[in-house]
Amino acid sequence: MVNENKLKWYHLFFRLKIGPLPKVWFPLVVVTLFSVFVLYLPNYIGSTFLSIPTFPFTVIGMALAIFFAFRNNAAYDRYWEGRKLWGQLFNLTRNLTTQIITLIPATQETQQNLDTEKFKNEPQEVASLIIGYAFALKHLLRNEDYNELALILSEEEYKRLVIPGINIPTQILLQIGLKLQKYGKLGWLHPVHLKLMHENITGITNIQGACERIKTTPVPWIYKTMIYRVSGLYCLLLPFTLVSLAGNLTPFIVCFLSYVFLALEHIGNELEDPFGLDPNDLPLDAYTKKIERAVLQQFGEVFAPDADIPKSMVVT
Repeated sequence: MVNENKLKWYHLFFRLKIGPLPKVWFPLVVVTLFSVFVLYLPNYIGSTFLSIPTFPFTVIGMALAIFFAFRNNAAYDRYWEGRKLWGQLFNLTRNLTTQIITLIPATQETQQNLDTEKFKNEPQEVASLIIGYAFALKHLLRNEDYNELALILSEEEYKRLVIPGINIPTQILLQIGLKLQKYGKLGWLHPVHLKLMHENITGITNIQGACERIKTTPVPWIYKTMIYRVSGLYCLLLPFTLVSLAGNLTPFIVCFLSYVFLALEHIGNELEDPFGLDPNDLPLDAYTKKIERAVLQQFGEVFAPDADIPKSMVVT
């Protein structure tokens, strides 16, 4: 995601990395060169059949604009839903951590009879699983390996949970649920409080399912094909209607109009998968770090006041 705090007004014009131009420059050059070819071709073969009326292009251009609007709205809905889901995940993980710290042991009597040596590391172990879950979900949505979890989970948990071919985030959630169930059986956790914690786990599971739905259900391929073919044909035929009206300005006008259509098409493709690594995708690295800091702060760790402020222009 582009960090607007680092964005100056002149970056909107001259910062190519954050715009669509790096991805659309090749077809843009092809269309522009083709318009130059159409401009000078009449000098050799005559111009009678090269002129196309403007009316069809006006109608098709309006239809394409509406089509792009629907396409990009659908893509942005997926992007915004992904953002809301990760916001909910942040709240649920923070709530679950608060409950683990404040609701265990269940009663004063339980606290007095507690095996301190056995219990002292339990909350931190659950906290590491919560943090590990956020990182595991990020890697699942980005089709990355899970090596980063070795720095978060204990060696025993990493070997037991990170197994190729299974859903790692689901396994981590299951392990959290099993630990809470054990606390209930040992009397460390009141049944009512156990139910509340399981509701949070259920909410996290629902968030994962919604993210996986977005990830595995792309915009129908026929929708993309229609846009590619119609917009490509439109850009290629555009010089034939402009050459008699704009003359030597035809390549410049074609280049600008083609950039608009190609950029809109690219924006839709980029927003369609909000969990990727493109400059305008959701910054899952930043979100997982934020969840990690929120959990650790509840256990007393202190971070710099600007720890959550991105330092670079493009945040992943």
